[in-house]
Amino acid sequence: AGKQAEPGSGEGEKGGVMTEYRCAVIDSSFLSRRAFEANGPGAMFGAAVALYCRLVRDFWVGQVVFAWEARGAEKGAFRRRISSDYKSRRKPPPQEYIDACEELQRALPLLGAWQAWSPAEADDVAYTISREWPGPHLLWSADHDWAQFVTAGVHLLRPDCSQRPRDVAPDEWRRPGDTLVTPENIVEATRLTAAGWFEVLCLAGDPTDDIPGLPRVGRMRAEAIHRACPTLVRDLTQMHDVDKEPPEAICRDLRALCAATEPAMAQWVEVAIREVDALRLSAALVQPYLVELTVEPPRDDGLDELRTWLEGHGLEAMFEQVARLLPEDDD
Repeated sequence: AGKQAEPGSGEGEKGGVMTEYRCAVIDSSFLSRRAFEANGPGAMFGAAVALYCRLVRDFWVGQVVFAWEARGAEKGAFRRRISSDYKSRRKPPPQEYIDACEELQRALPLLGAWQAWSPAEADDVAYTISREWPGPHLLWSADHDWAQFVTAGVHLLRPDCSQRPRDVAPDEWRRPGDTLVTPENIVEATRLTAAGWFEVLCLAGDPTDDIPGLPRVGRMRAEAIHRACPTLVRDLTQMHDVDKEPPEAICRDLRALCAATEPAMAQWVEVAIREVDALRLSAALVQPYLVELTVEPPRDDGLDELRTWLEGHGLEAMFEQVARLLPEDDD
């Protein structure tokens, strides 16, 4: 982008980590739904513009991509073909939200932003971009699934979603800042490694997405099982050969590892071995997929249209800020 801090100036650095990224991918469904539920459809537009400006200005991002779910009837269908129960209890969003999303999608190219869809979900869009597009990459999401993608050259900016404590007055509470998660601090920031998040999500499942886990295993117990056998799910599931039971040698090694590290988890290793088919299903739903993307590039001829759109949503004060961040003709 045209008006950024110069590398090495000290601006845009977080805890000694240089935050210059070629591409940022935004979890658009989380961003828009969170803003909508907090303050209605108007808040969605302000949240999107503010985040775009922040990523370009503070993190030196050259290409901001808003990742969306599949459109229409295809939404969620990619994983429902794996399991008909997937997100089966989710209520459809209100029409007011759908209309606001469509308007936002029409306006985002005016900002200089890219948009990407896939036959799957925003998770898979982010995974595909982070693995196949030139990086380094910055991902923005509060979804634990996105922690699986953190690796060298792929960082995660996690917005804080904590609630105000009841004993703190609203005018005295300030939400903690976002957390920049890198391979170096991911355990400190999230308690698990990127591979560990895959393991724990498979063991515990996800009730909000109707993903099954092991019986009577929640997040805390799943983390304890993971500490005992860090590669339990990957060793048992063997996604390339789903018709076979896990080899006895693998089961024997897992039992021995658990006995040596956390014997109290031995019974749950036995449950995992017995429930290997359920683990395979969870792994198929939790793991990200490389997918074909539909990409909409930014528009560089809509400055007047952008001003009109921002003014129409009470965001006229943001226009000069956005205009300064748009690339100039000679950039």
